[in-house]
Amino acid sequence: LERIGLSPNAKPDLNTIQAAHLHSIPFENLDIHLGRSISIRLQDVYRKIVHHRRGGFCYEQNQLFGWVLRTLGYEAQLIQAQVYSPEKEAYGPPFDHMAIWVNQPEGPMLADVGFGNASLFPIAIKDGAAVENDAGCFQIRQLNEYQYLLSQWQDDQWVPNYRFDDTPRRMEEYAAMAQYHQTSPESPFPNKRLITQSFPGGKRVTLTDQELKFTEGGQKQVTPLDQEQTFEKMLLQHFGLSWPPTP
Repeated sequence: LERIGLSPNAKPDLNTIQAAHLHSIPFENLDIHLGRSISIRLQDVYRKIVHHRRGGFCYEQNQLFGWVLRTLGYEAQLIQAQVYSPEKEAYGPPFDHMAIWVNQPEGPMLADVGFGNASLFPIAIKDGAAVENDAGCFQIRQLNEYQYLLSQWQDDQWVPNYRFDDTPRRMEEYAAMAQYHQTSPESPFPNKRLITQSFPGGKRVTLTDQELKFTEGGQKQVTPLDQEQTFEKMLLQHFGLSWPPTP
C-alpha cells in the first residue's frame, strides 16, 4: 500500500486501490532484454515490485494484486484470458494473460492491473456492463455460459482486448505461458523493450526502443529515439529507473 501511495493501515475500495496501483507501477518487460529469467514466485515478485520499485508484466502484477486483495479481505481469484491480436485477427492461447475475478455483494467484478492500457477501475462482469475513465471506455459482453469478452472503444468501434472465463486458476497453470512470453519470437515481449504507465489526469507515458509516446485526452505525441543514451535518459526521467534496472 505504501508502494502505491496509500496508507499502510488503509482499507481501500476496489476503485481506489486499482487506480493507485496503475498510477504507481509501470507495465514493463525490461528484464527479458537483459537475459534475466522473470520469476513468478510471489516472494520474488514482491521483492522486485515493492522493494526495488520496478514494474512487471501480467503474471507478476496481477498475481501480486490478487494477493493484496485477498489479504485485504476481498474474495479474489486468478482467471486466465486470451489476448486478441488485431494483426492476426485471432486470440492467443489459453493463459496468454492473467486477470482477477473479484466477488462483490453486488456481483462479480473484473480487476486487472497487468494489461498495458488497463481500465483504472474494475468492471462489472455482466453482459453490456461498461465503464469510462481516464484510460478509456471499456465494455464486457457475455459470449456463452462461462466466457466473456472485454473490449475497448477505439476509432469509433469496440475493439476486443481479451476473452476470459470464470474458472479459478492456480499459479502453476501460468508457468508455461510465462516462459513463452519471455522466450518465444511469436510473443511481442522479446521483440522490443517496453515500459508504460498511466498518471493522474489521464496522461500515459510509453517508452520503447524506437520512441517515446505521450497520450492524453485522445491526443498522441510521439518522439523518435535516435540512440541508446536517449532511451536510458528517458527511462530515468519518466520512470525513475536506471539502465540496467535493479534485478
